[in-house]
Amino acid sequence: MKKEDTWFELDTAAKLYPAIMSPKQASVFRLSCTLTDPVDPEMLQTALYVTIQRYPSFNVRLKRGVFWNYFEPNTNHPTVSEETAYPCQMLDASKNNDFLFQVTWFGKRINLEIFHVIADATGGIEFLKTLVFYYLSLQGKVVATQGLIRTLETKIDPEETENSFVRYYDPKIVTSRAEEKAFHYSGSSLPFQHSRLIHGLISTEDLLDKVHAYHATVTEYLTAVLIKAYFNASESLIKSEDIVKISVPINLRAIFPSRTVRNFSFYMNIGEKYQQKDDRFESLLRKVSEQMKEQLQREKILARMNPNVSFEKNAAIRAVPLDVKLAVIRQVHQMIGEDLFTCSLSNIGVIGIPDSMRPFIARFDFGLSTSDKIPVNCSVCSYKGIVSITFSSSIKETTLEKEFFRFLAKDGLQVTIETSEG
Repeated sequence: MKKEDTWFELDTAAKLYPAIMSPKQASVFRLSCTLTDPVDPEMLQTALYVTIQRYPSFNVRLKRGVFWNYFEPNTNHPTVSEETAYPCQMLDASKNNDFLFQVTWFGKRINLEIFHVIADATGGIEFLKTLVFYYLSLQGKVVATQGLIRTLETKIDPEETENSFVRYYDPKIVTSRAEEKAFHYSGSSLPFQHSRLIHGLISTEDLLDKVHAYHATVTEYLTAVLIKAYFNASESLIKSEDIVKISVPINLRAIFPSRTVRNFSFYMNIGEKYQQKDDRFESLLRKVSEQMKEQLQREKILARMNPNVSFEKNAAIRAVPLDVKLAVIRQVHQMIGEDLFTCSLSNIGVIGIPDSMRPFIARFDFGLSTSDKIPVNCSVCSYKGIVSITFSSSIKETTLEKEFFRFLAKDGLQVTIETSEG
């Protein structure tokens, strides 16, 4: 992160979110940690006071400049509160001491909700792990970091706050990002600012055995299942030429080494045309696997990522007033944003927790916000032998979720279903 005394630049990906943010497109994600005992709010508040000192890129407020939005250090204190709102709604910084994240609790669960402008889910989970570590420490639990938790005792590496998109930028590697528009699912909207989470819990060992039998990865398998679920749930809506495309975020740190806790992820859109659908699941999964392997090549990622950095580095564009830039960004987002995918499936993988903390933590969950055009999203994480698959939805119908979990059950996996509606 660039820092000049009192202000911070937004990272390359972050520049999108202030332009498109609205109550109907919150760009918020939730990471939750369920403990084995009820949450002590006062202890959680103290833990948050400590944690925020370790993460300067979270300890900011968003400001408008003449040419770009920017961050400045937030001199307020973040506060915790009991959960009352529906998950993943737009964060109103003016009602949140100007912070771009919030911490809430309910029963045994600690929730961290983050406006995507400050971090991606990988950065968010690091913050949550530190928060839970200090919470348990303050409770008198004997816990150790084991190199898995960032604390005040560990020096803040400048790389943690860098814009890694710029570090790996190569203007010589570019390509067209034109794609076919995707099929969009629809239904009867839930009331304004209402949402529903449906969790499917599966044994990690059983799921890995299943995907290995298919010679696939977990993300490939779940993406193929989701495409099939859309086909089955949309038979009365979908046209033969429609293409269902799942937008799968890529944690770029796995390909381009970086310790940043800011945004450093990109995406690949994996799709299948309805008219080309094959009732054999193995055939669909093979196509999904081939597309993912193709799009995960380093050069191909750079070629699609570099234009975003080129845009912000362009001298003529830098001189354009902010309001004009925001209008351009919104227009570009319309062309290469939500029109191009049906749904997101974000898998942050196994959450690494020190052995000393594991007896006090029952579970992690991960959820995404939705929008008018993308009313359902899917997110995945794994902890202590359980994979948590979460569907976030802003529509009343649950046909898609039922088709998805019904397929998993038919494929021999035992699924436990939970819903935020009780």
